[in-house]
Amino acid sequence: MPSIAYLKDQFQAMIAPGNDQEFLRIVNEADQRLLESGRWWWCKARSELTAVDGYVYLPSDYASILGFQFNGHPIDIRSEEYEFMPDGVGNLPMSCGGSALIDAGLDEVTGQRHYKVGGGINDRTVLYALLLYAPVLLYDPAIPPVPLPPDAVSVTRCPHVAALKLMCFAINYEENHDIDAATGYAQRAAAVLEDNAQNVRGAAKPTLIVRPYGPGVSKIRNIR
Repeated sequence: MPSIAYLKDQFQAMIAPGNDQEFLRIVNEADQRLLESGRWWWCKARSELTAVDGYVYLPSDYASILGFQFNGHPIDIRSEEYEFMPDGVGNLPMSCGGSALIDAGLDEVTGQRHYKVGGGINDRTVLYALLLYAPVLLYDPAIPPVPLPPDAVSVTRCPHVAALKLMCFAINYEENHDIDAATGYAQRAAAVLEDNAQNVRGAAKPTLIVRPYGPGVSKIRNIR
């Protein structure tokens, strides 16, 4: 991943000449916007999570769970509203039938994103997850040190310098009230990342499983 020092050499003179603090602010925002603009290959990671007291907790590096497996099989992930829907399941017991994972929002004590598990997933069970990265807080080693969170880093999440440069231009134009130019640069940044994603995917194609009657329901074998 490119460092702040490297990005300064590449294009600070075009974004915030002579102003390290302003350049850092804009790159921070650009990196976050690019992370949140799509499910690019560099936005995701695989990890093992362990159930604790009926929940799995995400490390601070991650924003959400994109996919989950239990005993090698995918698990349904439900939104936080799932247990509160009228005519729905209500408070899903831990010992329910099918395996399930329910978003429980942020834990009030730890501040971590956590998910309720049910369906025979016991404590200390190791689960395999596909996770979405959370944004990072960037700092510039050349700026006099100030108290920073321990997880602050000097390298961006986005690995693509051209996309970062284009998004920095978009932010500059947006803050100068030129929305048309800002939109154009943001779209070009997304196009650069999409081209990169196509090269990374190569000939691989996503497999789409269509279940019109829901998971676990057999397909209709004939029309009669």
